[in-house]
Amino acid sequence: MKRVILFIQFLIFLNNIFAILITDDVKRSIEIKNTVKRIISLSPAHTEIIYFLGAQDKLIAVSENCDFPPDTKNKKKAGTFLNPDIETIVKLKPDIVISGGGIQKKAIKKLEELKIGVIVLYPENINGIIKNMELLCKLLDGNCNKIKEFKSHLKVKNTKKKIKTYLELWGNPEMAIGGSSFINDIVEFAGGENIFKNTISEYPKISKEEILKKSPEVIILFYEPENNNFILKKFKDKIYILQKEKQDIFLRPGPRIIEAINFLYRIYKSMDYEK
Repeated sequence: MKRVILFIQFLIFLNNIFAILITDDVKRSIEIKNTVKRIISLSPAHTEIIYFLGAQDKLIAVSENCDFPPDTKNKKKAGTFLNPDIETIVKLKPDIVISGGGIQKKAIKKLEELKIGVIVLYPENINGIIKNMELLCKLLDGNCNKIKEFKSHLKVKNTKKKIKTYLELWGNPEMAIGGSSFINDIVEFAGGENIFKNTISEYPKISKEEILKKSPEVIILFYEPENNNFILKKFKDKIYILQKEKQDIFLRPGPRIIEAINFLYRIYKSMDYEK
């Protein structure tokens, strides 16, 4: 009997050793008391990170919007990014849920009421993406060498000059990528300059006059414009329209931002050669 008691005390001791306190990207404190073996990711970017770290076996469900890598189609679905399925999440009994924050606030609150831990990951820049990777690697005992590999590809590209770049999320009203978005970092690493880098908002609504005044040299559209689109009329030869696959490498703060940096860099270099 004494040995059993000692063994139980030993297990409690091990459990306390693992217990860690995490501060997530919206300054919430989450205590992780046990080894994480079952995780649900509602964020497409962080699902990609979990696969990148080789920890996908612990991923028991994802949102329907988590579509990369292709193996995600084999994972159980826990609703959409906009509307997580609380009932399914509760039934699956995850050790922790990863949320992309923002729109998922109601779902986060409900899950917390049901005593299910939620970590909100919403990085503001590339350094924040790396921190997310490090957190998930530690939490899931992933392959942290992959983070070193990721960092090794993160080098600021050299261009003859900073190409003035305008990135538009939507055209009615005009909504740009601002300076406090991680996508601003993508532009800078590629050797360009976001013409709205000084805005406070991540995705500011801006006027046609502002765009004209700043005279962008490269325009990236994250949607298919209609024929009467203002940008299409004024800057036709400078526009690059991104289809969904290319949109994802820019809009998801995960390992594929390297591809987004290289994509922009190739555009900038072609402009260098033309000059």
